[in-house]
Amino acid sequence: MGEPLFTLRCMEARNLIDPVILQQQVYGGRSMVHRRFCQENPAACTGEDGGLFAVLAEEFSRRAAELPSVFDPQAPAIALRPSVSALKHCLGLLSGSDEDDALFQEADTLGWPTNSGTQRKRIAFSSGSVPRKTPKSKGLI
Repeated sequence: MGEPLFTLRCMEARNLIDPVILQQQVYGGRSMVHRRFCQENPAACTGEDGGLFAVLAEEFSRRAAELPSVFDPQAPAIALRPSVSALKHCLGLLSGSDEDDALFQEADTLGWPTNSGTQRKRIAFSSGSVPRKTPKSKGLI
């Protein structure tokens, strides 16, 4: 669930979407979208998660049309839920401070989650810990 949360935070910082991740005191320690959701659906916000999973599921479904590779509801990263405390911790870290918006607006910030995984794969491949596959001939030679 990390990459979709990170992507939403970057979209918020660029003012492309209303804040889903950024928690603010003016909204009672929730994001604007979470607060709005709880006002419209108070019964959905009475559980331990306070409606967070419902808000995120709704947002992921909405964004899946625009970015299916990041927000696909069937993807393991979205289908598997962290604990409520882990989710709240992640949202707190992503909320950071007002100065952090500049970081999430940087052009290369969105590539960080993908690039770090790609870099780990490159290191593993070059060290020989990942088997090298030889491409099969296509009969073109």
